[in-house]
Amino acid sequence: MRLINTSTLKLEEFGPQNIPPYAILSHRWIEGQEVSFEEMRQSPPRGKSGYAKIKQCCELAKKEGLTFAWGRFHHRGVLNLSKVSIAERMSWASQRQTSREEDMSYSLLGIFRINMNLLYGEGGGEAFRRLQEEIIKTSNDNSIFAWNQIETRSPARLSALATTLSQFAQSSRIPVIPAGPTWPTTLTNEAINVRLVFKEIRGRRYGIIKSDSLHSLWDYAIPLEEISPNTYVRLRGQVLVMKSRRFYDAPAWKVW
Repeated sequence: MRLINTSTLKLEEFGPQNIPPYAILSHRWIEGQEVSFEEMRQSPPRGKSGYAKIKQCCELAKKEGLTFAWGRFHHRGVLNLSKVSIAERMSWASQRQTSREEDMSYSLLGIFRINMNLLYGEGGGEAFRRLQEEIIKTSNDNSIFAWNQIETRSPARLSALATTLSQFAQSSRIPVIPAGPTWPTTLTNEAINVRLVFKEIRGRRYGIIKSDSLHSLWDYAIPLEEISPNTYVRLRGQVLVMKSRRFYDAPAWKVW
């Protein structure tokens, strides 16, 4: 990950295991005034308004005690992260270690294109929950639910959302699972509403995350328990990968 040193205004590169805390420059580029990665690396365009914004961001970050800042640069070539699933992007950081537990989540804001407040002291679990909720608000990719919890010391009943990045360690091959406009996944103060198809597998009930794509080859089944009509909790256990079938029991809205 490349960050701007707030004192030197030079780019510095960090591996996934040692990303420091950083400020985020939230802005929109003005036509013709954008700063490219190549310019920032070789000869900063001091006459552009975009560069002035970067300097101002760095000055504010220094006052807050931050040594680095991040800004989305204009690239001549674009990495299309929309083709990489949420689950796979989570897996990239699943082995990461940070000195501040909240930075496990804060360091991912860039690759998910999320803006949220940095609240040091809230704890790593709360920061990760907020990150996932913000992702759900802006993405229609249901692969965010394709994480595993097989640790026997964990509670039998789990949240719909992962509690740690390590739960995505085995999710590097999960593709984008688009919910689509017909059955969007929505978030409320009490629950997550998601389209599921139910199936009994080996005497256990699973909710199958269905893709709207007719070309999807695989479905992903999550262990569930019904705790009240139309209300389910996730159970400890692995996500099952199944050959996709076009015809299951009638799909329905269910609430986690």
